[in-house]
Parts: sequence; C-alpha cells; structure tokens
Amino acid sequence: MDCLATPGPQSTAGSRSRSSSDERRSASPSRSVAAAASYHRSASHRPPVATSARGSELEGDGKEEVVERAQSAIEGYGLNYLSPCDILAAFEEPLETSGREAEDESLLRACRGYYSQIGDEDWNALIFPLLETFDTWPMMNATSSRTDAIEDLHERLVQRHVRLEDAQLARSGTDMVYQWLRQIDQLKFAADWNTLQGVGANTAKTEFYQALFLRLPDTTARIVGRTPEEVKMMLGGQLKEKYRHYRRKQERGITERKRLFAAYNLFGSAVFLDPFWRAENMGGRRTGAFMDVLRRIKEDIPETMSLASQEVDTLYHLHENATHIAYTLFRLLGGPEVHHRLVDLLEEYPPDVCS
Repeated sequence: MDCLATPGPQSTAGSRSRSSSDERRSASPSRSVAAAASYHRSASHRPPVATSARGSELEGDGKEEVVERAQSAIEGYGLNYLSPCDILAAFEEPLETSGREAEDESLLRACRGYYSQIGDEDWNALIFPLLETFDTWPMMNATSSRTDAIEDLHERLVQRHVRLEDAQLARSGTDMVYQWLRQIDQLKFAADWNTLQGVGANTAKTEFYQALFLRLPDTTARIVGRTPEEVKMMLGGQLKEKYRHYRRKQERGITERKRLFAAYNLFGSAVFLDPFWRAENMGGRRTGAFMDVLRRIKEDIPETMSLASQEVDTLYHLHENATHIAYTLFRLLGGPEVHHRLVDLLEEYPPDVCS
C-alpha cells in the first residue's frame, strides 16, 4: 500500500448531492490507494482565495494577523489530500498542540482535507497493530516474568522490546477509540449547552454549576442534614469562595467544549481525524486570535469548488470525505457500537456545514 500517494479531487460521491444515512453507513470506496496515485490536484483545481469577508467584522485587535492566518489555512485547498498514513502518524507520534504554529498547521490540515477512497483491506493493513487488545496488568506481569526466564541475552532483549512496542501500539488504538467517544459526548454537551439562551438561561447555568458543586464529596459532607434554604445560604457564605473557584474551573472546561463544537461546525468530521481537535487542547493553549481565525475562515472560504465538472459545496465535500474515513476507522477499531455512536451524532447533531 502506497501511503505516500496523496490524490487530488475525488468523485462526487462526497459532494453536496448527499446520500441517505443508510447509504453512507454502507458505502465502500471504489479506488485503492495505489490506483489513485495518478490523481493530483493541479493549479486548475485550486479554488480562488477570497480577498474580502462575507460576514460580520472581526472582533478585537490584530485583524491583519487574523486575515493572514485564515488565508494561509484556506490555501490548503490547493494542496493534495492528506493520506491515511498522515492521519495515523498524527495519533501515533507526539503532536505539538500549543501556540500559533500548532494552530496554523492544524487549520491547514483541516482545509487540505483527507483522501477517502480507500477500502477496508488497505485500512486493515495499516491499523493491524492498533487492533490488538492491550494486556491487563496481570497479563503484562506474567509476560514480563516469562521474558525474565529467557537466558539468551539477545533473545531476551528482542522479546522484551517487541512486547513493549506491541503494547504501546495496542494502547494507542484503544486510546483513539476512547478519545473519539469523549469527543462525541463533548460535542453533544456543547450543542445542548448552546440552547441555554434568553430568559432564564443564567439561572439554568447557575443551577447546573451548583448541582455539580454539591455532588463533591467534601461539599456533600458539609451539607448533610441541611435544608435547601440552609444550603443556599452556605453557597452565598462559608462555601462562596470554594464554589466560585470550582465554577471557574468548570467554565474553562465548557469553553473548551464550545470551541471544539465551533470547529466541528466548520470542518465537520475532520475533528475526529486530528488529535489537535481534542477538547483539552482548546483551552489555555490557544492564542487569543484563534476563534477569530476560525470565524474568518468560515467567512472567506470559497463556497464552491469544481469537482468532476460539477460545482460542489467546498466544506461539505471535505466533511463527507472525512466522514467516510471516520466511519471506517470507528467501525474497524471500535466495532459496530462505536461506529453507530458517530452515525447518531451526525444525524442528531449535524454540523453547520451540512445545513
């Protein structure tokens, strides 16, 4: 399998002429990676880079920087799609997630898009080491003891090294599925949280934070036997500072989920193919201009692109490609239950790019 092949425009199967949910679940790619090696994005396929925003004015200072960064990301549409090995390498190798450079590289990857016309056989060959279930600690202990008993130094070194490497890869596959399931719940939380608008929203949020705070073991011990009125007085008195610090911490976590949701609305399923888009990376590691850059990309991005002699929705096409890959990886690594969690998310909480 040629992981270095990064094909250009694909068929219109992933274009705005959308298939049904059942068709998307069972769709299988028609080209192998090797067969697609001759397809490349040429300059003629490169979408024009917008020079003016179509939306509202940007917030805050640094507008020139925001425009420059957004345009640099949009230029990703002129590059070849990312390959399957590009996807897996991002999960298997340490990824820098702090600062402007990490943001710009991830935005560029999202705008480049992913080549999706790859069959299960090719994917299985790539992810085979990730499919192994990692050992429990008793199993690891027993394996280590057996390795200790190998008298030949060379063989002992080889066997221990192989087991260490295999265990790490197996754990990587398990961690990928774990993080995907977390992302799904984080996205659903953010979508539901965003419905708290208008009259009564602040009260609902306060009740949410207080309910969480009152579930803490230390807090529970202090309010046991108290009436609701007494608990309310304690929240405004002796527990006030502790509650305030706790709420701020929870607010930061919710901000991270909301930023992930904003990226999901813009890039769709691509957020599952790049570990940069994990919610925990959307907090203090982000620059002050990051959300403005996301908004600017949405405003300046070409609305359509030429593909197979048709005009298709640019972002929706890339979302469909990413969705096809995500469906495949969720199913192969996590099984049908995990796969259907993604199907349910996209049906119940579709990203804005689908509207």
